[in-house]
Amino acid sequence: MRIDRDRPEQMIVSHVAWLGAVLWGCFGMIWVLVAALAVVDRLGIWPVAILAGPGVLCLIIALRRAERSLLVLDRTAGTAHLSRADFRGRRQMHWPLAEVHGTRIRAENRWGVPAARDKTRWLDLYVPRGMDEGRHPLTLRQLPAEEAKEVSRRVNAWMKEVRVEFADAYVPPADAAEPGQSPDSATEKSTR
Repeated sequence: MRIDRDRPEQMIVSHVAWLGAVLWGCFGMIWVLVAALAVVDRLGIWPVAILAGPGVLCLIIALRRAERSLLVLDRTAGTAHLSRADFRGRRQMHWPLAEVHGTRIRAENRWGVPAARDKTRWLDLYVPRGMDEGRHPLTLRQLPAEEAKEVSRRVNAWMKEVRVEFADAYVPPADAAEPGQSPDSATEKSTR
């Protein structure tokens, strides 16, 4: 993941995962080529199926590993645009920039390895309010931890300046909690 443009009016973050897909694809093509040579030697259907099976599996893995993600934060237009493309197609999401808070890093406890020792992290776009509130992953796979932290730090610094500009664009809902009040007591107050 890298930051392609970091200007006061626009920030573009992109991620293209192609190296793993190319390596798996080459490995799969070698297996399919060996299977094709077995057909030429007329070894029979079972040896060909046994040889071509891993090749086809490698090609499927190659298709699943290829992805492209693009996050465009545009201050002049006041929009945030997240686009992800992989073998299943392209998905695009748009938000007003006032609804986007920044990025969050997420660690998982995978296979019994504590999150503190895991060297990979998820990087999510955090939208705390609006129709699509929640965390939206920027990539389909985890990133190296240091890379995710650096990108998150730079995006959040850029968004900090934008939040000041768009601070008055947010209108809290009627049942929002007052400062110092728990959200549960705010909903109790609104239902009475």
